[in-house]
Amino acid sequence: LILGPELKSVTNNPRVIDDTRKEVDKLIVPLDQIPFDIFDTKYKTPWETCMNNFMNGALKIQDQLSGLINTSFKDLRSSEAGLDLLDRFKNIQLAGEMKEQMDGKYNDVLMKYAEEVAAITELYNSGQSRIILPHHPPVTGLISWNRSLFIRLKKPILRFLEHPQIVESPQFVTVKASYAAIAKEIDKIGRASCRERV
Repeated sequence: LILGPELKSVTNNPRVIDDTRKEVDKLIVPLDQIPFDIFDTKYKTPWETCMNNFMNGALKIQDQLSGLINTSFKDLRSSEAGLDLLDRFKNIQLAGEMKEQMDGKYNDVLMKYAEEVAAITELYNSGQSRIILPHHPPVTGLISWNRSLFIRLKKPILRFLEHPQIVESPQFVTVKASYAAIAKEIDKIGRASCRERV
């Protein structure tokens, strides 16, 4: 069920889920209490009216859920947080437009990772020669800092490999190349620092 605890764990506003669930319950009530035989052709017009009301209500609820999904992905803290959201939504049975919308969010996560790679690249290039970590000798501090940046880059890319929607994306090649370039540079400096330490 899409309006269950999985969706509540994804959104920052679980009250919206409760309200939407109440709307679904209200939508079903008129169908449960139909005072006529729905198979009798003389009640065709009232039955069509009931079904039109039901379908309009269902579309309204689907629009609300679509907005909730878009809001959830609007301000991701990190690409890993986005993958966590997608993994949670994967456990929810979605169909039609909702499934297509969720599949489109993989690209949003990939673009967030591209921003992270650019930010780490800028941080690395601006601070490489003057990094001082408290309670660390200079070389050890540089090694620790390099290692930290490397891990921040590597964790999401490893998780991406588990998601074909991301790996098969045309943007993945570009983002992976950006990752590989800065990761190799960080690793090279880290290894050189280790040799210097020894």
